Amino acid sequence: AALGAYDDVASARGPAAPAAPPETLEPRVEMNTIASKPTERTRKGELKKLQRELRKEHRGAVRELRRDAAFLRAERGKRSADAKRDKTDERQRNFAWLQTQAQNGWSGDN
Repeated sequence: AALGAYDDVASARGPAAPAAPPETLEPRVEMNTIASKPTERTRKGELKKLQRELRKEHRGAVRELRRDAAFLRAERGKRSADAKRDKTDERQRNFAWLQTQAQNGWSGDN
């Protein structure tokens, strides 16, 4: 019985009024104002695609150059370490020779 009374009151009021959206700080976007994304079929879309490919190629080239530079830096470091080791070895051999000469009394025999 109570349910029937509710139906009578709801139908007497008529259809429900649309609720107003709450106020927000976000910009209001309507569907008809959003431009469609350019596709490859249009001239603008083709240009966008080429620009994307260009950026991708540029990033790849920069990455490759960075790797090459790191490799060259490592090789240069290895070579300089080898040269330093060679100089140190030679210095030690010379010092050892000087010590043996000093022990032998600096004779000109050797």
